[in-house]
Amino acid sequence: MKNTVFILIDSCHPVLYMRYQHQLKIIHQNLLKKLSSYEVIILGDSHSQITEKRFDSLKFLYAYLSDTVKGKDLIILDAYAALISLDDTKKVLEYSNTHIYDVCLTENLPEGFVPMIISKDFIGDFHNYIEEDKKVSSSLKDAVDWEFQGIDVGVYLSPSLLVMERVDFLPVNKGAIEWILEDKDTDLNLDNIDEYLKENPEILRHCPQYVAIELHPQTDGFNTRALPEGELSIDTFRKFVTDIDEFAPEALISLGIWGDPFCHSQFKDLFSLLEKLPNRVLVESRALFLSEELCSLVFSRPNTELIFDISFTTEEDFKKYKKSNYTLQEIRTFIHKIPNKEQLWIRLTRTHETEYHIKSFLKEWQDLMPRVIINKADSFGKESVKVVDLAPLQRHSCYALRRELTILNDGSVLLCRQSKDVIGNLNKKSLKELWAINEVSFLAQEQKQFDSCSICKTCDDWWIWN
Repeated sequence: MKNTVFILIDSCHPVLYMRYQHQLKIIHQNLLKKLSSYEVIILGDSHSQITEKRFDSLKFLYAYLSDTVKGKDLIILDAYAALISLDDTKKVLEYSNTHIYDVCLTENLPEGFVPMIISKDFIGDFHNYIEEDKKVSSSLKDAVDWEFQGIDVGVYLSPSLLVMERVDFLPVNKGAIEWILEDKDTDLNLDNIDEYLKENPEILRHCPQYVAIELHPQTDGFNTRALPEGELSIDTFRKFVTDIDEFAPEALISLGIWGDPFCHSQFKDLFSLLEKLPNRVLVESRALFLSEELCSLVFSRPNTELIFDISFTTEEDFKKYKKSNYTLQEIRTFIHKIPNKEQLWIRLTRTHETEYHIKSFLKEWQDLMPRVIINKADSFGKESVKVVDLAPLQRHSCYALRRELTILNDGSVLLCRQSKDVIGNLNKKSLKELWAINEVSFLAQEQKQFDSCSICKTCDDWWIWN
């Protein structure tokens, strides 16, 4: 790859950098060693990384490129993409130059594995298309005004199904950081990556990334399973917070599964325990208990969002199925008074009963678009609530077993959200130990043993990504 310059974009999240500063420096240094024979420029706020050519704004970078770097193609990638495939990068660059594209993207390949290309003939003009107020992005896609006419964009398409594996080639969480460090000397490319993942399936499952915990058993008519009696104890939730911080510090935490978390008599005390965690938190209410005070509390925490499951547009059906103490109109009025709309989501759970409400539901809540969700109902491996099966034709291993944990209000942990099988209890085991128990079920799925349990055999939720 002669006549090329690598632009490494340092857009690491501050929380990640604070927590994993040492590991990220090693990953960055490994990438620099890989690119030692090329010119490298860093773009982004300084985190004390080693490089002489660093720019903290797109404006200054492109001023430098226009004046100094001429006749060279730009290869854009993340500053921590130590697993980049240089073999495939050469193929993308050759493809871009052969078709004389201004910019070449790799749409169906994961970020951090194959980069973005900017043609040497377009460098002088590219800065005119950059929205300088945009935050620096590892792909630059978010910083470019693609609606502006004149950019000849090529898309490199690969027959690889790697994107379906959803492997993190960038250090976005603890698990990804561990495997990037472990595999720093592995020369991965599109010809060998599938076989490599087949031989090392543990790479796909380091630690949970989505953890749902039930706070209170009060639920609506959509839940057909019996929940344990009583609300989650403060002590159990305190242990949960400690375990999350130690084992899965980047996991998304969902408060509420089928029950309404706002029904918990000590919700304020529970929620306060999350104060020091940086995790993204979702509070999923069934609209069974409304409180301006609790909503304000939720909105006061950074990186936190609130979901109200409404599901209907008529009072008759709402009363029949939701089992709420409020009328639909009272809930509408309450929601419209909420000031923090950017942290609010409205949801319809799609079942036979709600199917004909979808069109009117979307129309009614159009002012909140795109923060309106049409959600697939939990089927628990049964046909009863299915409206239509949208699962892909070719089955792959279950995403839920790969990245989720489901904890009920007595501390018991389920095999998965669709199963009744209990694998242990948070009051007796750590999250790390409970996560390890499910390794066997995950590996069975990786070996295409989809009938390893009765729920797995009939389940159509294996492809859902939370």
